[in-house]
Parts: sequence; structure tokens; C-alpha cells
Amino acid sequence: AQAQDTPLAGLQPAAVWHHFGALCRLPRCSGFEGAAAEYVRRTAEGQGLEVLSDSVGNLLIRRPGWPVPSDEREDVEPVVLHTHLDMACEPPHRDFGSAGAAAPSSQPSTPVEISVRDDGWAVAKDEANLGADGGVGVAIALALLEEPSDTHLPPLEMLFTVQGRSGALGALGLN
Repeated sequence: AQAQDTPLAGLQPAAVWHHFGALCRLPRCSGFEGAAAEYVRRTAEGQGLEVLSDSVGNLLIRRPGWPVPSDEREDVEPVVLHTHLDMACEPPHRDFGSAGAAAPSSQPSTPVEISVRDDGWAVAKDEANLGADGGVGVAIALALLEEPSDTHLPPLEMLFTVQGRSGALGALGLN
């Protein structure tokens, strides 16, 4: 579906919501985030950027900063952005604070159906998990990757970790 065909059409910034909508159509349960990782990889490579991955599946993408004279480049420190690719796949109405809560699903998620309330908030239909914390982080990072190369941004290092919802296994296994 094109951005204009989704409930997110018209929300700003459009690039962020476009990527978030695309991520919501992909399986992203913790441990099953391969499709989301591939989406990130394709987006970065489409911008001519190198994508590094480690043995656990984390991705690192570096985007050069705005054009600066070569003798000043060493003085510009990169800004590091980190987000996780996965989401908690829980049944609707789950009490996230209860000690006896069920373990995350062992199956890839189905697409998240999104609606936008009258107050402008994007929510998952049927009160399911929207996966917005990591999903919006990924979407923002991808929108920054797609900014024109002459946009005044510092150098960016973007780290996308796996299994953030399964004990932060990607972050702990970063290599």
C-alpha cells in the first residue's frame, strides 16, 4: 500500500510515518525481526550507505555529516542513534506490569492494523501492541538516512539491535 492509502497518510513528518507504516506490515516479534532488518538494510543501501552487521544480527549504518572542509572533519563527532528492530508480540489487553504475564509469542507477528483517532494519535486496532517505541525509532532513523546529502546534519551512526524485547539480547551480544 502506498502512504496515501494508509491511515497514516497526512501525518507529518511524512517520511517517518511512511517508514512506520511499512514496518507495521512486517513481522517484528522479538527473535523474528529479519524482515524488518532487511527493510532497514535495503533503505540504507538505496541511499548508497554501507550496512554492517554482527553475528547476532544487529545493524550499524554510518551517514556522513554535511559537507565540511577536510581539515575540520575530525572535529565533528558523530551522533549515535540506537533503537531496537523488534516488538513485544502480546495479546491485546495484556497487563505489562503483572508478574505472571505470558511469555512473548514464538511466532512471527501478523501485520499491525493501524487507525488514527480523532485526537491524532495512531493506535493499533483491537488494542493490540503497536510496537511504536522501537518502530518509530527505526522510522525516524530511516527518515534521517534519506535526507539529502547537503542537509545540515552531523555525522550519524545508527545502531539497530535485535531482540530488544527478549532481554536486550542484541545489545548484550553486540560485537
